[in-house]
Amino acid sequence: MKLLITFAFALLLGVLCEAKVPSVKDVKLAKATIAKLINQRSNKNQDFWWIAGFLRLVWHDSVGKGGLDGCIDYANTANNGLNLYSQDLNAVYDQNFKSAMSRADFYALAAATGLEMAGNDRRAAGTRFDANKLKFGRKDCATSPNEDETTEQFPSSKIGWDEMMAYFKKMFEVDGADFTAKDLVALMGAHKLGKATVRNSGYRGEWMTGGGCSSRLNLKYFIRVLTGPKRHQVPAKTKWADKSCLYQPNVNLQWKDRTKNTGIMMDADLALAWKFKSDPKTGTIDCTICEEGNQDEKCCKHSPGYAEIIKYLDPTTKKGKMKFKKGSSVYGADFQAIIYRMMNLHHEDLQELGEDLPKAIKVYTPSEGKFQSFQPWKDYKSLEEAMADQLGDVNWTDIPDLTAILDAKRPDYPKAPLEKCERGGKKKMKGKKKKKGKKWKKSKKSDEPMEDEDAFEDVSAMEFLEDEIQDIEEDIDDFVDELENTD
Repeated sequence: MKLLITFAFALLLGVLCEAKVPSVKDVKLAKATIAKLINQRSNKNQDFWWIAGFLRLVWHDSVGKGGLDGCIDYANTANNGLNLYSQDLNAVYDQNFKSAMSRADFYALAAATGLEMAGNDRRAAGTRFDANKLKFGRKDCATSPNEDETTEQFPSSKIGWDEMMAYFKKMFEVDGADFTAKDLVALMGAHKLGKATVRNSGYRGEWMTGGGCSSRLNLKYFIRVLTGPKRHQVPAKTKWADKSCLYQPNVNLQWKDRTKNTGIMMDADLALAWKFKSDPKTGTIDCTICEEGNQDEKCCKHSPGYAEIIKYLDPTTKKGKMKFKKGSSVYGADFQAIIYRMMNLHHEDLQELGEDLPKAIKVYTPSEGKFQSFQPWKDYKSLEEAMADQLGDVNWTDIPDLTAILDAKRPDYPKAPLEKCERGGKKKMKGKKKKKGKKWKKSKKSDEPMEDEDAFEDVSAMEFLEDEIQDIEEDIDDFVDELENTD
């Protein structure tokens, strides 16, 4: 009898975890719903954080023996913050698409849709991602959406080239193909998207500053990697007015430009161009990142990734100034290939739909009652009107109303609250007189709990101004390039 029960249970699990290949109709509706969700979660600063959030969710789900199986270990602190994005996706999936496809396929579709939207941008400069190439038929783990394997290990950000290659070769080569330097560089290009927050990773800031820059695909991330010689390591700080309190007990060092707010870099980012050993505790490195041509013996040598970056950027010199390509269909194809390879690990007999789906585009709301798309750059009176061209034969009325999901309470962080500030009290401004009309913000007291920055909407006035300046600089660069190309 016990044997019979065991057999029946195993049979039931097999049915529950059986791969589902969805119909074209279901995928079209699911893709339109995901695009609507991403657009409704955007903000007036042109930030579409859910694009990067869905990609991070898929990459973390792809780690481990089950691959992308619709399961996340939320107790693992490496997965901090993922529940913000999976809460949305799981609600949409459970209410509308559970009978149509596996949760793993739905996660994969969310990431592919977001990346397609990131490439459908006038400043992507030809760096595209084709969601039509997504394959379906993944199986969920038996305990989906919660992980049934709790031994997953993720790479540290305090890491050099050799350690990164070792980790990802082990992860990717289970499919029998080599994992190369080009693969690693293309994969790390995902850091073009999104931002780091202290609560999630111990770091703070965007890799790419500028209005909407961290929500579009192009080569700018690699250009920023090459600014390594202009950067120095500073502690990641919480966003208090007096900027005096650090994240405790693990103070992480991140690389910041000495003169400009051009975003953050971690050791793992700069390791794409320079070879060094990183202290696993402090993140300090054993050599100096020097300007090109510096022969000092203390200077870091180039890592194998440097040559791959240069191939993508294809530098030229005009009027004594180095110019890099801003976008690349070649890089776009390499990035797309490695992302899909990651999504397909540990799965067999996956299938493409065999039919093209309508393209997904980004639409944000700069002000109430105004909707603006990025491809084409155009104003609309409603989200429905803006998304009409990407719906194909999907009716807007068939797309689920997401109001309840958008209004739901944000999930709690599984991590304990941040530590208390070790330094506090009112700061004395030596040698500086209090400016007339300016009120100094009160410092936190040492017994007050630390506060993390709002991860999505809060932008300081200075950061917003710098973002606007970089947007104008990009517009000027684009205009100059057009003039030069017409000569």
